[in-house]
Amino acid sequence: MDSINPCSGVNLPTLRAEQPAETNVKTEPETAASPKDTCEFSQAPGEAQDHIQTGRLKDFAKKTKELFKEAADSPITFIKDHKKAMPAAAGAVSAGAAVAAAALFDCGKADDIIDIAQLAIFKGGVKGKVELYSKIAETTGVAAGAACIIGGGITAAIGITKAVKGVGKIARGIKKHDKAAAAKGVRSALAGTRKALTGAVVGTLNAGGVIGIASKTTRKVIMPPLRKAAAGLNIGIGVHTLVKGIQHKDKKEILTGALDLGYGTAVAASIIAGGPVTSVTCTVLLFSKEALSAGKKIAKLVKKDRDIQKDRRTEPAEQIQLDKTAAPVKEKRL
Repeated sequence: MDSINPCSGVNLPTLRAEQPAETNVKTEPETAASPKDTCEFSQAPGEAQDHIQTGRLKDFAKKTKELFKEAADSPITFIKDHKKAMPAAAGAVSAGAAVAAAALFDCGKADDIIDIAQLAIFKGGVKGKVELYSKIAETTGVAAGAACIIGGGITAAIGITKAVKGVGKIARGIKKHDKAAAAKGVRSALAGTRKALTGAVVGTLNAGGVIGIASKTTRKVIMPPLRKAAAGLNIGIGVHTLVKGIQHKDKKEILTGALDLGYGTAVAASIIAGGPVTSVTCTVLLFSKEALSAGKKIAKLVKKDRDIQKDRRTEPAEQIQLDKTAAPVKEKRL
Protein backbone atom coordinates (compact mmCIF):
# COMPACT_ATOMS: atom_id res chain seq x y z
CA MET A 1 0.00 0.00 0.00
CA ASP A 2 2.86 2.26 0.67
CA SER A 3 3.84 2.11 -3.01
CA ILE A 4 0.67 3.90 -4.04
CA ASN A 5 0.38 6.29 -1.14
CA PRO A 6 1.09 9.76 -2.37
CA CYS A 7 1.72 10.95 1.15
CA SER A 8 4.41 8.42 1.80
CA GLY A 9 7.87 9.81 2.44
CA VAL A 10 9.44 6.95 0.48
CA ASN A 11 7.53 7.53 -2.76
CA LEU A 12 7.77 11.33 -2.71
CA PRO A 13 11.11 11.57 -4.51
CA THR A 14 9.95 9.00 -7.08
CA LEU A 15 6.84 10.97 -7.86
CA ARG A 16 8.86 14.16 -8.17
CA ALA A 17 11.25 12.45 -10.54
CA GLU A 18 8.38 11.37 -12.76
CA GLN A 19 7.16 14.98 -13.17
CA PRO A 20 7.88 16.43 -16.61
CA ALA A 21 11.18 18.26 -16.66
CA GLU A 22 11.32 21.95 -17.69
CA THR A 23 12.58 22.58 -21.21
CA ASN A 24 15.97 24.22 -21.14
CA VAL A 25 16.27 27.03 -23.73
CA LYS A 26 19.80 27.32 -24.97
CA THR A 27 20.92 30.93 -25.44
CA GLU A 28 23.57 31.45 -28.03
CA PRO A 29 26.34 33.86 -27.18
CA GLU A 30 25.95 37.26 -28.80
CA THR A 31 28.33 37.73 -31.67
CA ALA A 32 29.13 40.56 -34.08
CA ALA A 33 26.68 38.99 -36.54
CA SER A 34 23.81 38.73 -34.08
CA PRO A 35 20.60 40.71 -34.76
CA LYS A 36 21.22 42.91 -31.74
CA ASP A 37 24.61 44.06 -32.96
CA THR A 38 23.31 44.52 -36.52
CA CYS A 39 20.54 46.80 -35.33
CA GLU A 40 22.99 48.89 -33.38
CA PHE A 41 25.07 49.66 -36.52
CA SER A 42 22.22 50.09 -39.02
CA GLN A 43 21.50 53.53 -40.54
CA ALA A 44 18.43 55.45 -39.57
CA PRO A 45 15.86 56.00 -42.35
CA GLY A 46 16.65 59.70 -42.50
CA GLU A 47 20.39 59.10 -42.87
CA ALA A 48 19.83 56.58 -45.66
CA GLN A 49 17.61 59.06 -47.49
CA ASP A 50 20.24 61.79 -47.11
CA HIS A 51 22.86 59.41 -48.51
CA ILE A 52 20.68 58.72 -51.56
CA GLN A 53 20.05 62.43 -52.13
CA THR A 54 23.78 63.19 -51.86
CA GLY A 55 24.54 60.51 -54.44
CA ARG A 56 21.96 61.95 -56.81
CA LEU A 57 23.38 65.45 -56.41
CA LYS A 58 26.89 64.18 -57.15
CA ASP A 59 25.68 62.39 -60.29
CA PHE A 60 23.82 65.52 -61.42
CA ALA A 61 26.89 67.70 -60.82
CA LYS A 62 29.09 65.25 -62.73
CA LYS A 63 26.72 65.10 -65.72
CA THR A 64 26.34 68.89 -65.73
CA LYS A 65 30.12 69.33 -65.72
CA GLU A 66 30.47 66.90 -68.63
CA LEU A 67 27.77 68.75 -70.59
CA PHE A 68 29.45 72.13 -70.02
CA LYS A 69 32.80 70.69 -71.07
CA GLU A 70 31.26 69.21 -74.20
CA ALA A 71 29.52 72.49 -75.03
CA ALA A 72 32.67 74.55 -74.46
CA ASP A 73 34.79 72.20 -76.59
CA SER A 74 32.54 72.39 -79.68
CA PRO A 75 29.23 74.27 -79.29
CA ILE A 76 28.05 73.44 -82.82
CA THR A 77 28.61 69.71 -82.29
CA PHE A 78 26.89 69.95 -78.91
CA ILE A 79 23.80 71.49 -80.49
CA LYS A 80 23.73 68.80 -83.17
CA ASP A 81 24.09 66.00 -80.63
CA HIS A 82 21.30 67.38 -78.43
CA LYS A 83 19.04 68.80 -81.14
CA LYS A 84 15.95 67.13 -79.65
CA ALA A 85 16.37 69.08 -76.42
CA MET A 86 17.25 72.37 -78.10
CA PRO A 87 13.68 73.43 -79.03
CA ALA A 88 12.54 73.05 -75.43
CA ALA A 89 15.57 74.97 -74.14
CA ALA A 90 15.10 77.70 -76.74
CA GLY A 91 11.41 77.90 -75.85
CA ALA A 92 12.19 78.28 -72.17
CA VAL A 93 14.76 81.00 -72.85
CA SER A 94 12.37 82.81 -75.22
CA ALA A 95 9.55 82.64 -72.68
CA GLY A 96 11.81 84.03 -69.96
CA ALA A 97 13.03 86.80 -72.25
CA ALA A 98 9.46 87.65 -73.23
CA VAL A 99 8.38 87.86 -69.58
CA ALA A 100 11.39 90.01 -68.71
CA ALA A 101 10.79 92.30 -71.70
CA ALA A 102 7.09 92.63 -70.86
CA ALA A 103 7.93 93.54 -67.28
CA LEU A 104 10.46 96.14 -68.41
CA PHE A 105 8.08 97.72 -70.91
CA ASP A 106 5.25 97.72 -68.37
CA CYS A 107 7.51 99.51 -65.96
CA GLY A 108 8.39 102.09 -68.60
CA LYS A 109 12.09 101.18 -68.57
CA ALA A 110 12.59 100.54 -72.28
CA ASP A 111 14.46 103.85 -72.72
CA ASP A 112 16.72 102.96 -69.80
CA ILE A 113 17.58 99.61 -71.39
CA ILE A 114 18.51 101.39 -74.63
CA ASP A 115 20.71 103.84 -72.69
CA ILE A 116 22.44 100.93 -70.91
CA ALA A 117 23.12 99.20 -74.22
CA GLN A 118 24.59 102.40 -75.69
CA LEU A 119 26.81 102.92 -72.65
CA ALA A 120 28.00 99.31 -72.79
CA ILE A 121 28.91 99.57 -76.49
CA PHE A 122 30.21 103.11 -76.88
CA LYS A 123 31.61 103.98 -73.46
CA GLY A 124 34.90 102.64 -72.13
CA GLY A 125 37.35 103.40 -69.40
CA VAL A 126 36.66 104.18 -65.78
CA LYS A 127 34.25 107.03 -66.47
CA GLY A 128 32.21 105.01 -68.94
CA LYS A 129 31.98 102.00 -66.59
CA VAL A 130 30.88 104.19 -63.69
CA GLU A 131 28.13 105.71 -65.88
CA LEU A 132 27.10 102.23 -67.05
CA TYR A 133 26.84 100.70 -63.57
CA SER A 134 25.16 103.81 -62.16
CA LYS A 135 22.52 103.61 -64.91
CA ILE A 136 21.99 99.91 -64.18
CA ALA A 137 21.59 100.76 -60.49
CA GLU A 138 19.07 103.46 -61.31
CA THR A 139 17.06 101.08 -63.51
CA THR A 140 17.07 98.13 -61.12
CA GLY A 141 16.72 100.07 -57.89
CA VAL A 142 20.08 98.92 -56.50
CA ALA A 143 22.38 101.36 -54.71
CA ALA A 144 24.87 102.96 -57.11
CA GLY A 145 27.82 102.15 -54.87
CA ALA A 146 26.86 98.48 -54.67
CA ALA A 147 26.38 98.31 -58.45
CA CYS A 148 29.84 99.78 -59.03
CA ILE A 149 31.42 97.31 -56.61
CA ILE A 150 29.70 94.31 -58.22
CA GLY A 151 30.24 95.52 -61.78
CA GLY A 152 33.84 96.46 -61.08
CA GLY A 153 34.49 93.00 -59.63
CA ILE A 154 33.06 91.32 -62.73
CA THR A 155 35.12 93.57 -65.02
CA ALA A 156 38.27 92.85 -63.02
CA ALA A 157 37.66 89.09 -63.17
CA ILE A 158 37.23 89.23 -66.97
CA GLY A 159 40.42 91.27 -67.25
CA ILE A 160 42.43 88.82 -65.14
CA THR A 161 41.21 85.92 -67.29
CA LYS A 162 42.24 87.75 -70.45
CA ALA A 163 45.64 88.64 -68.98
CA VAL A 164 46.31 85.00 -68.07
CA LYS A 165 45.43 83.91 -71.61
CA GLY A 166 47.76 86.59 -72.94
CA VAL A 167 50.63 85.23 -70.84
CA GLY A 168 49.94 81.79 -72.31
CA LYS A 169 50.13 83.23 -75.82
CA ILE A 170 53.46 84.88 -74.98
CA ALA A 171 54.86 81.54 -73.76
CA ARG A 172 53.69 79.71 -76.90
CA GLY A 173 55.08 82.45 -79.16
CA ILE A 174 58.48 82.32 -77.45
CA LYS A 175 58.52 78.50 -77.61
CA LYS A 176 57.80 78.55 -81.35
CA HIS A 177 60.19 81.47 -81.95
CA ASP A 178 57.26 83.47 -83.35
CA LYS A 179 57.81 87.14 -82.52
CA ALA A 180 54.44 88.23 -83.94
CA ALA A 181 52.55 85.71 -81.82
CA ALA A 182 54.51 86.75 -78.73
CA ALA A 183 53.73 90.42 -79.46
CA LYS A 184 50.02 89.59 -79.77
CA GLY A 185 50.25 87.78 -76.44
CA VAL A 186 51.79 90.89 -74.87
CA ARG A 187 48.94 92.95 -76.31
CA SER A 188 46.33 90.56 -74.85
CA ALA A 189 48.06 90.50 -71.46
CA LEU A 190 48.29 94.30 -71.47
CA ALA A 191 44.62 94.69 -72.43
CA GLY A 192 43.60 92.24 -69.73
CA THR A 193 45.67 94.07 -67.14
CA ARG A 194 44.09 97.39 -68.11
CA LYS A 195 40.60 95.88 -67.86
CA ALA A 196 41.39 94.36 -64.46
CA LEU A 197 42.70 97.70 -63.19
CA THR A 198 39.64 99.47 -64.61
CA GLY A 199 37.35 97.11 -62.70
CA ALA A 200 39.35 97.56 -59.51
CA VAL A 201 39.25 101.37 -59.82
CA VAL A 202 35.51 101.42 -60.59
CA GLY A 203 34.77 99.27 -57.55
CA THR A 204 36.91 101.33 -55.15
CA LEU A 205 36.79 104.84 -56.61
CA ASN A 206 34.37 106.16 -54.00
CA ALA A 207 36.03 104.32 -51.12
CA GLY A 208 37.66 106.36 -48.43
CA GLY A 209 41.05 106.13 -46.80
CA VAL A 210 44.03 104.34 -48.28
CA ILE A 211 41.89 102.31 -50.74
CA GLY A 212 40.39 105.44 -52.29
CA ILE A 213 43.82 107.09 -52.60
CA ALA A 214 45.27 103.95 -54.24
CA SER A 215 42.35 103.81 -56.64
CA LYS A 216 42.79 107.41 -57.77
CA THR A 217 46.56 106.96 -58.07
CA THR A 218 46.09 103.87 -60.23
CA ARG A 219 43.71 105.75 -62.50
CA LYS A 220 45.95 108.81 -62.96
CA VAL A 221 49.47 107.35 -62.78
CA ILE A 222 49.45 103.66 -63.81
CA MET A 223 46.68 103.32 -66.39
CA PRO A 224 47.63 106.10 -68.89
CA PRO A 225 51.08 104.59 -69.72
CA LEU A 226 49.42 101.21 -70.25
CA ARG A 227 47.04 102.78 -72.75
CA LYS A 228 49.95 104.37 -74.63
CA ALA A 229 51.81 101.05 -74.71
CA ALA A 230 48.68 99.29 -76.02
CA ALA A 231 48.35 101.90 -78.79
CA GLY A 232 51.97 101.38 -79.81
CA LEU A 233 51.55 97.59 -79.85
CA ASN A 234 48.43 97.84 -82.00
CA ILE A 235 50.26 100.05 -84.51
CA GLY A 236 53.28 97.72 -84.66
CA ILE A 237 51.21 94.52 -84.91
CA GLY A 238 48.93 96.17 -87.48
CA VAL A 239 51.83 97.17 -89.72
CA HIS A 240 53.38 93.68 -89.48
CA THR A 241 50.09 91.91 -90.22
CA LEU A 242 49.25 94.28 -93.07
CA VAL A 243 52.62 93.76 -94.78
CA LYS A 244 52.38 90.00 -94.29
CA GLY A 245 48.86 89.97 -95.73
CA ILE A 246 49.96 91.95 -98.79
CA GLN A 247 52.89 89.59 -99.36
CA HIS A 248 50.70 86.47 -99.15
CA LYS A 249 47.71 88.17 -100.83
CA ASP A 250 45.59 87.18 -97.81
CA LYS A 251 42.52 89.44 -97.59
CA LYS A 252 41.78 88.45 -93.98
CA GLU A 253 45.27 89.38 -92.81
CA ILE A 254 45.10 92.64 -94.75
CA LEU A 255 41.80 93.54 -93.09
CA THR A 256 43.05 92.51 -89.64
CA GLY A 257 46.26 94.51 -90.06
CA ALA A 258 44.38 97.56 -91.30
CA LEU A 259 42.00 97.48 -88.34
CA ASP A 260 44.85 97.06 -85.83
CA LEU A 261 46.80 99.90 -87.44
CA GLY A 262 43.75 102.16 -87.61
CA TYR A 263 42.72 101.44 -84.04
CA GLY A 264 46.23 102.01 -82.68
CA THR A 265 46.51 105.28 -84.61
CA ALA A 266 43.09 106.44 -83.41
CA VAL A 267 43.98 105.69 -79.78
CA ALA A 268 47.28 107.56 -80.16
CA ALA A 269 45.42 110.54 -81.67
CA SER A 270 42.90 110.39 -78.82
CA ILE A 271 45.72 110.47 -76.27
CA ILE A 272 47.45 113.38 -77.97
CA ALA A 273 44.53 115.52 -79.15
CA GLY A 274 41.43 114.07 -77.49
CA GLY A 275 37.99 115.16 -78.57
CA PRO A 276 34.74 113.36 -79.40
CA VAL A 277 35.70 112.58 -83.02
CA THR A 278 38.73 110.47 -82.08
CA SER A 279 36.74 108.82 -79.32
CA VAL A 280 33.98 107.75 -81.72
CA THR A 281 36.61 106.58 -84.24
CA CYS A 282 38.27 104.44 -81.59
CA THR A 283 34.93 102.92 -80.61
CA VAL A 284 33.94 102.11 -84.20
CA LEU A 285 37.32 100.54 -84.99
CA LEU A 286 37.30 98.56 -81.74
CA PHE A 287 33.81 97.29 -82.51
CA SER A 288 34.96 96.28 -86.01
CA LYS A 289 37.98 94.46 -84.55
CA GLU A 290 35.78 92.54 -82.11
CA ALA A 291 33.32 91.63 -84.86
CA LEU A 292 36.16 90.32 -87.04
CA SER A 293 37.56 88.35 -84.10
CA ALA A 294 34.12 86.86 -83.43
CA GLY A 295 33.85 85.85 -87.09
CA LYS A 296 37.21 84.07 -86.88
CA LYS A 297 36.13 82.20 -83.74
CA ILE A 298 32.91 81.08 -85.42
CA ALA A 299 34.89 79.86 -88.43
CA LYS A 300 37.16 77.83 -86.13
CA LEU A 301 34.14 76.29 -84.41
CA VAL A 302 32.64 75.33 -87.77
CA LYS A 303 35.92 73.73 -88.84
CA LYS A 304 36.18 71.83 -85.56
CA ASP A 305 32.66 70.47 -85.96
CA ARG A 306 33.49 69.31 -89.50
CA ASP A 307 36.58 67.51 -88.20
CA ILE A 308 34.56 65.81 -85.46
CA GLN A 309 31.87 64.69 -87.90
CA LYS A 310 34.54 63.41 -90.29
CA ASP A 311 36.16 61.38 -87.51
CA ARG A 312 32.79 59.91 -86.57
CA ARG A 313 32.16 58.83 -90.15
CA THR A 314 35.63 57.30 -90.40
CA GLU A 315 35.45 55.27 -87.17
CA PRO A 316 32.60 52.88 -88.23
CA ALA A 317 34.30 52.21 -91.58
CA GLU A 318 37.57 51.37 -89.83
CA GLN A 319 35.76 49.08 -87.39
CA ILE A 320 34.02 47.24 -90.24
CA GLN A 321 37.37 46.79 -92.01
CA LEU A 322 38.92 45.40 -88.82
CA ASP A 323 36.03 42.95 -88.40
CA LYS A 324 36.46 41.71 -91.98
CA THR A 325 40.22 41.24 -91.69
CA ALA A 326 40.04 39.53 -88.30
CA ALA A 327 40.94 35.81 -88.44
CA PRO A 328 37.96 33.50 -87.93
CA VAL A 329 37.97 31.54 -84.69
CA LYS A 330 38.01 27.79 -85.30
CA GLU A 331 35.78 25.68 -83.08
CA LYS A 332 37.47 22.75 -81.41
CA ARG A 333 35.53 19.49 -81.39
CA LEU A 334 35.72 17.49 -78.23
